[in-house]
Amino acid sequence: MQEILKDNTRDILDLIIQNKPIKIICVQIMKTLEAYFKEETLSIALLDQENKTFNHLSGSELPKYIASKINIFLKNEYDVDDKNGLESYKIFPMMSANEKILGVITISNISSTEHSKEEKDFIEEMSQLATIAIENNYNNKTLRQNEIKLTEYAQKLEQKVQQRTKEVMATVQKLIVSNLNLEDQIRLAQLAESEAISNKNIASKIAKNFPNGFVAVMNKHAQVMFAEGDALAQLGMKAIFKEGMKLDDISFFSQGRKQEIKENIRKTFSGEHLSFEIKYKKRYFAVNTAPLVDKNNIITNVLHVYNDISKQKDIEFAIQNALETEQELNDLKSRFISMASHEFRTPLSAILTSAILIGKQNGQGKEEKREKYLAQIERNVNNLTVILNDFLSLSKLEEGKLVAIPERFDLVSYSEKLVKEINMNLKKGQIINVSSLSVDLFVQLDVKLLNHILNNLLSNAIKYSPEESIINLHISKDEENAVIEITDPGIGIPLEEQKHLFLRFFRAKNAANIEGTGLGLNIVKQYTELMDGTIQFKSEIDSGTTVWVSLPIQNKQ
Repeated sequence: MQEILKDNTRDILDLIIQNKPIKIICVQIMKTLEAYFKEETLSIALLDQENKTFNHLSGSELPKYIASKINIFLKNEYDVDDKNGLESYKIFPMMSANEKILGVITISNISSTEHSKEEKDFIEEMSQLATIAIENNYNNKTLRQNEIKLTEYAQKLEQKVQQRTKEVMATVQKLIVSNLNLEDQIRLAQLAESEAISNKNIASKIAKNFPNGFVAVMNKHAQVMFAEGDALAQLGMKAIFKEGMKLDDISFFSQGRKQEIKENIRKTFSGEHLSFEIKYKKRYFAVNTAPLVDKNNIITNVLHVYNDISKQKDIEFAIQNALETEQELNDLKSRFISMASHEFRTPLSAILTSAILIGKQNGQGKEEKREKYLAQIERNVNNLTVILNDFLSLSKLEEGKLVAIPERFDLVSYSEKLVKEINMNLKKGQIINVSSLSVDLFVQLDVKLLNHILNNLLSNAIKYSPEESIINLHISKDEENAVIEITDPGIGIPLEEQKHLFLRFFRAKNAANIEGTGLGLNIVKQYTELMDGTIQFKSEIDSGTTVWVSLPIQNKQ
């Protein structure tokens, strides 16, 4: 009989490792129980956490008057008076690692015989297997849902990149058209140059063909011989930049600008045709110079054509910004895929290894090892959930869909409860001390955003601190704000890298071998600012880090 029960137990573990449906696993557990308790009537029921009702999984249906007594399941075992002629109705709750009821195993009998210690131990073992199966089923379901959301986020990111690419192409097309117009104007200027040698009337007509700039003719002494064009009036130069004016007498040009113009005149008089761009009073001009010759082919003056290309420059800057944005999106996509692939691989490998080792620890006296491997599985599933939540939070923040929804609650008791949940992730000998200046502190904040902030900061404190260390969480307040202070004795942050701490994907050089996405603190900062709060920190290498999160006690909206 013992060998059959061991085989059945091994089969149940195999079903759990293979991620079989919870219904199939519970049927196998029920068969094992029925083989052991042949005279009793057995039932397995799953608790609906939302509706607080029990759903039948295997065996007999759970009576309604039993299902209504939810509070009794907080005990390890409970006897219930039966109303159907049964002397004994024993209920064994299935409890999760954080003391939540997942379901119950019930055993009824016409006699009130007390179960032996061996029988109770066997029922407890079956209850633990059912608990593992239920938690594993829930974690797998959560993981699948998060994987679907992750895929959707990647698809949206790809669509965004494609849209930005289309915008860049449209802007490039505009620049091509603008450049074609500019080339037409340059050809017109070159044609005009050949026709306007020493003829001011023709030069005036040329200038009128440049409504977006101006034309100037200067002699070898840097004296203005002719100037015409709309831009002169727009720049406030019409009354000053006129015939006979010497360059040195023009007050609105700096000495550096005057020297540049004189050098250009000198080069052009030597026979060069110059082409360059200048910026003046927040406007951009494309400048072309050409020597003007008399009938003896002797250079007498220099023609300057200033074409206002400010609009083209705006388009050019828009293209540059669009290209930088597209590059940023491509980099984000590449880093996202690389980071997700790397960060998923480690916990998944640990889960697989622990599951295999559980399958090999079926003998008596190996319960401690099984629990150790199950704890490893749970920790790594939690790590996967944190990674997925980081990426999904980043997606919501980028899309602008996240809005703080404040509600009133006691920050002190909330923090104490959260620390109890996080304690299961502590390293060996680590302790989190919670302290406050008052018994309670009621605030109006978004609970979900605050939960993410505290989870991330405490997880970092645990992750970067050694075993046997103490982490402190202190809550205080000033006139308008609640202040949460978290101090750890961890590895600290290098001084030269502290300015990058809240940047997306940033990892300090001394944390390269510690798991993490580099997204957590970026999201924490954005979540804090969504609630009109601020975050500050102080850190010293090998001495630890202190983080202060200041949040308004009353909702400002």
